[in-house]
Amino acid sequence: MNDKAFAATRMSTLLWVMAGLLAGGLLMFAAYKVGEVLECREWESKISKMQEQHANELTKQTQHTRDQERRHAQDLVDIDHDYQAKIENDKQIIDSTIAALRAGTIRMRKQLAAPTATDTTLPQTNASTCQRDAGEATGLQPTDAEFLIRFAADADAITEQLTACQAVILADRKGDAPQATLHP
Repeated sequence: MNDKAFAATRMSTLLWVMAGLLAGGLLMFAAYKVGEVLECREWESKISKMQEQHANELTKQTQHTRDQERRHAQDLVDIDHDYQAKIENDKQIIDSTIAALRAGTIRMRKQLAAPTATDTTLPQTNASTCQRDAGEATGLQPTDAEFLIRFAADADAITEQLTACQAVILADRKGDAPQATLHP
C-alpha cells in the first residue's frame, strides 16, 4: 500500500480511537456526575428525614413541656383558690364570733390554773377581792376579747399563708414542673 493510503487509514483509525476515547471519557464523566447527583440526593433525603425526626421530637418535647406547665399552673391556681377560700371562711368566722361577742351570746373566760398537788401555799385573800369587777368575774371585757380574737385570727392567717407557701414549694418539687432542656 502506498504511504498516503496508509497514512489516511492510520489517521482515520487514530481519529476513531481518539473519538472513542473522548466518548468513553464523556461516558465515564457522565456516569460519575450521575452517581454524584444520586449520592447527593440520597444524603439530602437522609438529612431531610433526620430534620423531620428532630422537628417531630422537638414538637413532642414542646407539647410535653407545655402540658407540664399547664398542670403546674393549674396546681398553683388550685392552691390559690383553696387559700382564698380559707381566707374568706376565716373572715366570716371572725366576723360572726365578734358579732356574737358584742351581742352577748358568747363570752370569753379567763383560764384559771388549778393549784398543783405540790403547791402547798394557800391563795392570798385581801380586801379588794370582795369587790371584784363584774366583767373580770364572768370573763374578759368585750374589747379585750375582741382584741384576742383578732390577734388569734392574725396568727391563723400567717399559718394559712405558710401552708399555702409550702403547698407551692411542694408543687414545684413534685417532679413534673417544667425543666429547661437543650436540643442539639
